[in-house]
Amino acid sequence: MLKDLFSNRLFIGALAFFVLCVGGSLFYSHHEKQKGEAEFAETQDRIAQWKAKQKEQPTAETPVVETSKGGHVHADGTWHEGPHTSDQSVTSTEVPFSNKNFPLTRTEFEALPPAEQEAYKKEALKAFWAARGLDPPPPGYTYRQNQDGIHLVKYGEPLFRVTWDNFSYDNDHQLSDTEWEEYKALDVIAMGLPGTRQAQATPEIVALAKEWHAALREKTWGPTPGLSVSTSWKGRATQEDFKRIDQMTLEKYYSLIPPSRPGTIDYTVVDRLLIELKAELERR
Repeated sequence: MLKDLFSNRLFIGALAFFVLCVGGSLFYSHHEKQKGEAEFAETQDRIAQWKAKQKEQPTAETPVVETSKGGHVHADGTWHEGPHTSDQSVTSTEVPFSNKNFPLTRTEFEALPPAEQEAYKKEALKAFWAARGLDPPPPGYTYRQNQDGIHLVKYGEPLFRVTWDNFSYDNDHQLSDTEWEEYKALDVIAMGLPGTRQAQATPEIVALAKEWHAALREKTWGPTPGLSVSTSWKGRATQEDFKRIDQMTLEKYYSLIPPSRPGTIDYTVVDRLLIELKAELERR
């Protein structure tokens, strides 16, 4: 029976495949074991190199570091996959690691004692700012970047950016005092005079008053302020913090706008303009 079994080609093929699988599995296990031992030895060697290097260099403070593996570690030791992100800011939370200067991987970093992890992060921050020609920010401060450049700002304080690229009419401050009084008076004549003065505002006078009013209105065309604000927080901001920033933003915006001008109509100016309008029509 065994003779018949071993003469069966199907059985022989299956046996050969089984032997090949077992042999391959044993070889792969041996290879992975050797690879793991080599990686462990390399890790220990790289950690030793970094320890020697960090003893030679002063350090600076950072709350977040990013590793060469694309993740980042917060100051409390929390690990997150992927790069650390923030809104158009260059702040102390953005600390990319360079493989050349900071060779540790996530596994190697986590293998360090907590005190040495902090030292590693401090060295990373110092190199991060030095690469941008900046000193590390003093305690309680950070850097923020907007279209105007990089700014040193205090945590919890707003960074304003003012623009003047929007234009509109009704910039009344661009009129002289005399022009402002005439502007209001011409508007009354063009829109309809009250009482006995109505009879003096003929259609021709009203049409000319609109022309003069439009000419003065063109002088009110000009830039209006645009205001954007950003704030860095160290920790969680409260509702009171947000209210304070909102109030400061309103105050900043109103400080950019000239004070309102009085809207009272001076009817002595109305009477004078009625005479001048009539005289102008007679000259035509």
